[in-house]
Amino acid sequence: MSVGNVQLRSDRSCSSAHARQRAPLRQHGVSGERKRRMSHVLVISIMGDEEVLPPGLFDGAPEGQTDRDWIARRLTQAGLERQLTLDYVDISLGDALPAVADYDGGVMGGSIHNANEQRPWQLRGIEWLLKWRDTRRPFFGICGGHQLAAVALGGRVEVMAPGPNATTERIDLSDAGRAHVL
Repeated sequence: MSVGNVQLRSDRSCSSAHARQRAPLRQHGVSGERKRRMSHVLVISIMGDEEVLPPGLFDGAPEGQTDRDWIARRLTQAGLERQLTLDYVDISLGDALPAVADYDGGVMGGSIHNANEQRPWQLRGIEWLLKWRDTRRPFFGICGGHQLAAVALGGRVEVMAPGPNATTERIDLSDAGRAHVL
């Protein structure tokens, strides 16, 4: 599947036994002097169980229906479509998580669920995140993704008093941030 110019895979078995077409590799700065080639990134969706997040909720949304669409669109806008191949799994809908060794980078999207609910898929996500951390490879958590990562590392996530907040905020990148692929 392709969104914009980004090549996506969303089969239910992203294992190393499957042949993959990889994008050309380029060097990107990561943590000071260390260089790491980025090409194969796993996008993990945790948007929500069908009981809470009904199918078709985002039908007709201008940016696409899933976080897979949103992330691919942003990567294309950033000019990274030729540098990355994305695999996509949705653990909140039952997809299995592939081995961490198969990927150069990871992205975990947002969720309608509280990071403390301890749903079975959240617990599998936490287990995978702990294995991922040991690789020391780049990870980018978006909203619920960074909240689940915080819980995985022993942090605490609390509901804001006024309730959940969904927004897009502008960030200013440092020189290191501008040089990094994610």
